[in-house]
Amino acid sequence: MFGGIGFGNPLILWGLLACSIPILLNFFNRHRYQRVKWAAMEFLLRAVRKNKRRIQLENLLLLLVRMLLIAALVLTFARPYAKQSALLGITPSSKSNVVIVLDNSYSMGAYWGNKTYFDMAKDVAKKLVRQRQIGDKVALLLLNEKTKILSPVQLITSTKKGRPDAREELITIIEKTQVSDYSSDFSQLFPALKKLVPKFEETASLQKSIYIKKVYFLTDNQALGWKKSISQEDLDFLFKQQVKFYIVNVSQKSFESSTTHPRNLAIVDFQTQQKDIYKAIPSELLIKVKNYSAKEVKNATLKVSYIPVSEEKKSLTQKYGQKFWFRIKVPFSIHSGEVKTIPLQMPGRTLRKTGLYKAVASIELPESSSFDILPSDNKRQLTFVVQDRIRVLLVDDLPQWPPRTRFLQAAFLQSPKETNSENFYSVFRCETSHQLPLEKERLERYDIVVLVRVSDFPLSSRRLLREYVEGGGRVVIFLGDYLTPPVGQMYNENFFSHQSLGFLPARLGKVEKIKPQYLKPTTWKHPIFSVLDADYRTLLLPPQGSKKASVPIFYKISRLQPHPKARILAKFSPSGLPAMVEGEYGKGKVLLLNFSADRSWTNLPAYQVNLILIERLGAYLRRPWRGKKGRNFELGEEVSLPRRKDLIGILQTPAGKKVEQPFYNDSPRLLPQVISRAGFYTLEWYAASELVDREYFALNLASEEGDLRSASSDRVQAKLQKLALEQFSMKQVDAVLASTKKKESSGGEFWRHFLSLAIFLLVLELVLARYIGQRRS
Repeated sequence: MFGGIGFGNPLILWGLLACSIPILLNFFNRHRYQRVKWAAMEFLLRAVRKNKRRIQLENLLLLLVRMLLIAALVLTFARPYAKQSALLGITPSSKSNVVIVLDNSYSMGAYWGNKTYFDMAKDVAKKLVRQRQIGDKVALLLLNEKTKILSPVQLITSTKKGRPDAREELITIIEKTQVSDYSSDFSQLFPALKKLVPKFEETASLQKSIYIKKVYFLTDNQALGWKKSISQEDLDFLFKQQVKFYIVNVSQKSFESSTTHPRNLAIVDFQTQQKDIYKAIPSELLIKVKNYSAKEVKNATLKVSYIPVSEEKKSLTQKYGQKFWFRIKVPFSIHSGEVKTIPLQMPGRTLRKTGLYKAVASIELPESSSFDILPSDNKRQLTFVVQDRIRVLLVDDLPQWPPRTRFLQAAFLQSPKETNSENFYSVFRCETSHQLPLEKERLERYDIVVLVRVSDFPLSSRRLLREYVEGGGRVVIFLGDYLTPPVGQMYNENFFSHQSLGFLPARLGKVEKIKPQYLKPTTWKHPIFSVLDADYRTLLLPPQGSKKASVPIFYKISRLQPHPKARILAKFSPSGLPAMVEGEYGKGKVLLLNFSADRSWTNLPAYQVNLILIERLGAYLRRPWRGKKGRNFELGEEVSLPRRKDLIGILQTPAGKKVEQPFYNDSPRLLPQVISRAGFYTLEWYAASELVDREYFALNLASEEGDLRSASSDRVQAKLQKLALEQFSMKQVDAVLASTKKKESSGGEFWRHFLSLAIFLLVLELVLARYIGQRRS
């Protein structure tokens, strides 16, 4: 380094000695021949002496051009550069507009030795900041599935007394940054850069500065992040702005290994096997585990813990103060690339509380194992509801033996002898009565009231039954031999209305015997019949063309006249008469069945399909769950909860932080910034300072982010098209940063200038040599 001037390849400067070659050649050529006087040449010699001065000038000019050509070539290969201080005030200095982009998607939490990818990315970011020279401009950007400006454009200036260095401020910001729980979407980076790059021009600059625009993207270069398309408009803008794009892949030592399968095991799904879970009845949890690596995993353990929300704050014992979590563990192994669904049964004794439950599934590996490099996706949360069993009241006002309700009991309970058994698992709780309850409170205890045979209703019972249905109750009415003309008239007069859809969805008509009929649903998609797929429909209807088939038949019916607003669920075949008619009254439903519960009108009770239909009928008619609902979301998707405008909502995050009114304006959508972490959330509703209600939901990581494979350099280049791009692995990054520091600490390299000069001198030498040669000839 001489006076602020340096050379990238200083040894090549010895080549400047070659500048003496033209002089030596000229000297030897002058003394190469002996002088001989020749009379005939005297005339020519006089002419030469006359033009001697011009010839000497021409030779000297050619000699000088050739020496300069050699010097220019030597200086080109020596790669000269100058410090800014050497050029300040003489020529415009080269400065940098730098955007440092940190990928903080949750895959950056993967470990490489004792450090995470994100720790390594922050180390590289801090080195880049420390390399910034006075006059450079820097901005910090955070990227996951969306972008966030960590620091707007800042000009690096000389440190003044009492004013901190901007570089130290940027380093402090970088150190405080953490990995998020969001997934990757690199397409979001380019619209953000389109908005950010013009802001560099708006920021004050040093005088006589030429700015080079650079973007350093510090990432694990996950293939998932490049999945979405990038706007062509954004790429064209960055190309016109001559932005140089540098990608530092912190997840790999070299790009040759970029497409290998990193060691990761993840829970990608967690749900209940059954849509509805009932009190004290065993139920299954399904945990889906995926092995993203190229090796089999053995000796892993899946652990599930769950607890009723109502019991969460209670202690199991005063002595130990443990929370009352039920725990299940199961060992498992999983092959490379396999997705395994592991069922875990929750015993009925652990589900004796109705209401909302919280559950956590997690993977445990042996302590000696270093297989899993990304621990954050080894855990998943779930909320689910345990409902009380469906309570059914069977009403038969004319007792007999055997009772008419016995077939219904068998269908609802599957095994009537075990109704009091500790191990009995029916979702229904059946009771039989010879009359309707006369107390509203008692009737409200039942989800479904089945009128097997009710030939008379006292006035109070009629009113009570109407109120029960109007308030949301469900009633099923079987017909039968009790349906005499007076009974039919009583039903029609009290429960059927021509003007509006009343309690009864169809007018009861004349009872008559008919030729054997089959039950044919109007649609097989209805919940009562949907369980009978194409392979099992022959349980109700005989195969086409079959004359003898073992299916239920119906041989006695009532000529029903359905109300226009009622819905016919099934008809008799081939007559087409209504067999099952459904109507809504207030908030409740009434289902009228045009056959008997016993075998007086049909032989359906003798067939197994009767068990299926009655069970599905009960499940369809059960009252909706009126308690807290289990809600489960993935990070990144919209979270909406019922909004109570008359109450104040306070959201409690998994970290315990409380946020008042966390909604977006007047909508039910929660603000994204308050639901940015995976875990359980509690939304409390207050009237003034009094707690009115609580709601709960679980938020989980996006499952596909667990695939840690990096995108190949060719794929990234294809995505960014003509954008100036360089890609580095962690193996290369230190050398690249050192080279960058050396270049950026200079005022710029000048080898291109010397190369241009050498080309010019070469052309000039050729032109001069030809011109002089022609003149002398």
